[in-house]
Amino acid sequence: MNTNDIWVDKHEKIEDDELENKVFDRYMAWFKDKIILVKYMRAKPHGHGTYGAFVHEQEIADNIDNAKSMFTKEHYDILKEMLEKEFPLKCPEKGSFVGYKKCVVLDKSEQCGFFGSDCDLNANHVLVTLEIPSTSRRSSAFGNKCRCESAKVIDIIGINADPYDRTIIHYESAISGFVPHGPQLLHYIKNGIVVADSFDDNRWRECSHGIHFFMEPEEAINYW
Repeated sequence: MNTNDIWVDKHEKIEDDELENKVFDRYMAWFKDKIILVKYMRAKPHGHGTYGAFVHEQEIADNIDNAKSMFTKEHYDILKEMLEKEFPLKCPEKGSFVGYKKCVVLDKSEQCGFFGSDCDLNANHVLVTLEIPSTSRRSSAFGNKCRCESAKVIDIIGINADPYDRTIIHYESAISGFVPHGPQLLHYIKNGIVVADSFDDNRWRECSHGIHFFMEPEEAINYW
């Protein structure tokens, strides 16, 4: 069901209490169905359902925004709390903490072209350790990937494609390897501060503005 077709324009505030209750009941049913679909698709092995889940997740993110302008705060809070219960925050809500992000070594990416097909991308990847300060806004959506507003670069180490090679190579700088929004590439310099071009406060938009990271290094390494 498309919630945009429920009796009223999604950008209008519902003034009639009885009508709002009816629309809200339809919204609740729609959100519950979408939550079931997202959880089912994300549970598929090897990420086969990730794209299908992403489509439903985007619809949830859009409609929670619509709900904020359509409903009373009481009704909006019910929807918000339902989502937060089903998908709790994956990073600490307060305080500073450490996160991890996969990036690309600067000199390597320049030699073979950004994401060029003629180079071994696994050899160019590095793991960046980030300290997210207590002042930085942070969020997560439906999966384990998180976003933050700013971070300090603690360390940059090479990701070796050979599991038997235990050599650890430290680097001084790297760039983000995937930027879904806009042309800006974030530069990560050891002991430096990196700040996102902007930060999307809608936590349900997983692939949006902010510095993307994971709480565990293995998840960052295996992400793409």
